[in-house]
Amino acid sequence: MSIVDILVARQFVLDCYVSPKPAAWLSVQHFTDESQIVGTGCAIAMGIGGVEPLALARRLALFEQLLRSGLDAPVLVHPSATVSPSAKLGAGVTVMPGAVVNAYARLGRGVIVNSRAVVEHDVEIGSGSHLAPGAVVLGGVHVGQCCMVGAGSVILQSAILPDQAFVRAASLFRGDISNAESTTP
Repeated sequence: MSIVDILVARQFVLDCYVSPKPAAWLSVQHFTDESQIVGTGCAIAMGIGGVEPLALARRLALFEQLLRSGLDAPVLVHPSATVSPSAKLGAGVTVMPGAVVNAYARLGRGVIVNSRAVVEHDVEIGSGSHLAPGAVVLGGVHVGQCCMVGAGSVILQSAILPDQAFVRAASLFRGDISNAESTTP
């Protein structure tokens, strides 16, 4: 899992994990339910992703529930990623290998910037959104909460994506909703 690579590279200590099934490749304590770690004061790293906006919304709801229970969620940036010092990253943001987050970008809680994705200057990414590998979000774009921007997609300057929008892989999004699917009722 990519998140474990970041934890190892940043010398975080993995004490336990939560999953319905045990993972043979992890040799730390296994829990089957999130409620088992509540009150431990542990820091969390969300290893679950999602590609559908509704799955991303469930992921964000779980993430926020864990934060409300007193758990901490550090920002995780792979050493090969580049993040501008002026960028603002919310709790639990994950920036994968080779990704770039440029000047004055603002990323909400639990955002995933996947491998080699690019977030240009003055972009705002809403909490729970996922930029797939190779996605490019150009300057001044606003991406709503729990959006999925598919692999290799390009979001042109100053476009606005509403909450829970889905941009297909290898798409060019100009800023009108006809180029994206929205799952918001």
